[in-house]
Order: sequence, then C-alpha cells, then structure tokens
Amino acid sequence: MDVMKQMDALRGPLIIVGVAMIGVGSVLLLYLGMLVYQVLNAPEKVAIIKYVLAHVKVNDLAAYGSMLDTATRQNVRFEINLTDTIRTILFIFLGVGIMSALAAILGILIRSGVRIVELAMREGRMPRKPAPVATPANRMKAS
Repeated sequence: MDVMKQMDALRGPLIIVGVAMIGVGSVLLLYLGMLVYQVLNAPEKVAIIKYVLAHVKVNDLAAYGSMLDTATRQNVRFEINLTDTIRTILFIFLGVGIMSALAAILGILIRSGVRIVELAMREGRMPRKPAPVATPANRMKAS
C-alpha cells in the first residue's frame, strides 16, 4: 500500500482525535475557571472546600516532638500550632499551585489537539530532507 494512501486513511481519525482533544481541554479549562470563580465568590458552595474545612481542625498541630534539654538532661516536648490566618494562606498557595498545574496540563492538551489537526489537514506531501548547507567544501565539489 502506498504511503500517501495510508496518510489519507488516517486523516479522518486524526482530525476526530484532535478535535476531541481540543473540545475536552476547552470544557475542562472552562470548568476550572468556573471553579476558581466559585471559590472566590462563595467558597462554602464548593465541595472540596467543604471537605477540607470539615477535616482540618483549628487545634491540629503543624509540628510536634521532643528535644533533649542539655541543662536538665530531660526530654522537653514542643508543639507548633498554626493560626487560622497562616493556615488559610497555606491552603491558598496550595490551591493556586494545583490550579496552575491543571491549567498548564489542559493548555498542553489543547495545543496538542491543534497540532494533530494541523498535521492531519496538511497536503499529502511527505517532508523532504533539508537542503545541504553551503560550506566551502561543498562549493569546491560543485566546481
């Protein structure tokens, strides 16, 4: 079977896959945007925010342990508690990081779909080898 016939047979499925990738990426990116909008306007209505608020308690310890007091030679227990403000700031940074990673992944999905459609719509020519670079040695051979 000729290579061009194989390429023609793959055009339709490649276009479908590319358009599907663009569509899915766009829909998920819009959903992500709506989720960010809801978090900013009414965070109590977002399910993941409800879950986090229900499972993270104010009296949770950020760090705890014991250390040896050199003067008395006894273990001294220590605890580090986070205030509500610090905890909120940490959750915001975590949320922004996760959202930006998801947005980057969805952007890559959309760009990949566009590239697949572009390649499928290309005319039936196979890419040629690049022309040789003109160097002094090549010029001498041509003379």
